[in-house]
Amino acid sequence: MKKLILMILTALLAFSLCACSLLPLPNGPEEPVSGASSAAAAPSASESSAASKPESEKPSSAGESSSETPEISSQAPQPSESSEESRPAQSEASASDESSASNEKFTSLPSERSEPAQLEWSGVYLYGEESTGEVLIVKGVSAGAVYGTYIFEYAAGGFGAREFTWPLDPADPNRASELFQNGDDYNYFNLREDRITVDYPAGWWADRDYLYWCPVDRREQYPDHPYLTQEEESSAPQETHAPFYGIWIAASGDYDEVKAYADEMRERGFNAGVYVTTDWSNLNPVRWYVVSAGEYPSEEAAEADLFNVRDAGWTDAYIKYTGDFKG
Repeated sequence: MKKLILMILTALLAFSLCACSLLPLPNGPEEPVSGASSAAAAPSASESSAASKPESEKPSSAGESSSETPEISSQAPQPSESSEESRPAQSEASASDESSASNEKFTSLPSERSEPAQLEWSGVYLYGEESTGEVLIVKGVSAGAVYGTYIFEYAAGGFGAREFTWPLDPADPNRASELFQNGDDYNYFNLREDRITVDYPAGWWADRDYLYWCPVDRREQYPDHPYLTQEEESSAPQETHAPFYGIWIAASGDYDEVKAYADEMRERGFNAGVYVTTDWSNLNPVRWYVVSAGEYPSEEAAEADLFNVRDAGWTDAYIKYTGDFKG
């Protein structure tokens, strides 16, 4: 019985102590509850400061306005409605002024870009003396390129000729170019009123002026040049069947097929022809129709034109001597 009474008293004492621990202490902060976070238990600096102030200095309640709250000096002042409304008007006026100034700036310029005047390329041009100089026989313009025949003197003596094709400058129809013999630089051909000026790469030859001589279709007015005179006195190579060096581009058993290649080459400015291999001692003994870009008197002359043939699209072109004509 005594044990039962002792247990009841112990339980009442424990309940009293627990109830007392839940009541707030007078004039002091609450003790942290076990298990609560430190952030919830610790009072903030503003709460601590407010608790220590006298009642007269404490901030007013939420329902009352406080006239003693200091302003934050770092806060930018808000623009007034009148200043905001005036900004678009100023911006529009500024844009209008800039547009007006821009229009005034370009009133003196032409409305369209001027194109270079188109001159006529075709004609016979001479550099140097009539009987010893170099001749350009410009036959015309086709497929965006100038084409014709260049007559020159070999270093060892004598004259030769090669066909040329100069691609035109897309931005200037009076300017054309050709890859120089070193394979890196270019010659530039500039058409003037009465001449063609050739600009060679720096460090090579001085620039040259080929002066206009006569129209390309006035054969009787051509310069009295040894190469041209010899050409007039001799008959066509196809008729005399003289051996020559050819730049060969195509072969086929179909005549019409190779003739189409030859016609295309002639349109590009080459003196192309169709031949039968079995007619020549040094060509294929099997009968083929073949096309050469021209008939060259020497291997050197053919090599001088080989690059132009390959550059025109026949990249597999090669040089070979025909040997004697057998018929």
